[in-house]
Amino acid sequence: YECQVSSTPKLSRWVQVEVVVPEIRIKGPEDMFVTAGSDVVMECVTENVIIKPEFVTWIFNGKMLVDVTSSLTSSSSCCSVTSLLMLKEVSTSDEGLYTCRPAGTRGEDRVVLHILQPPVVEERMPSKLDKSEASLLHWEMAIFMILTASISAFLG
Repeated sequence: YECQVSSTPKLSRWVQVEVVVPEIRIKGPEDMFVTAGSDVVMECVTENVIIKPEFVTWIFNGKMLVDVTSSLTSSSSCCSVTSLLMLKEVSTSDEGLYTCRPAGTRGEDRVVLHILQPPVVEERMPSKLDKSEASLLHWEMAIFMILTASISAFLG
């Protein structure tokens, strides 16, 4: 751009304008799948910032997370800001849409958290047979083996 002043002699000054657009992203996939009871850390990175945002707002299912002072940390360098949202021992109530929105920017990023239930492991208790049941089972197995041997000899 050229800025001119109407005077004699004419004064002018050339200025180059560079537009910087912040880039906001939550690291990782757009859909996060985690097991219930796990800890989750979401990392929102804002790059290409000229002025550091005063804060980063985290939104869960359309509602601003207010009490995140203990679980929200920010660090910044020349041109980027990182905000961490830490969720401890997640449950199905933590499932939903999380949005990261740095103050003073028009952008945001979103991630959907899906909570998976851990697999259920069933333990089978060994059955306790009394002596008469064990003896009966022993005889049934013996008869089965004799019949199998007899049929094999007959067929073959």
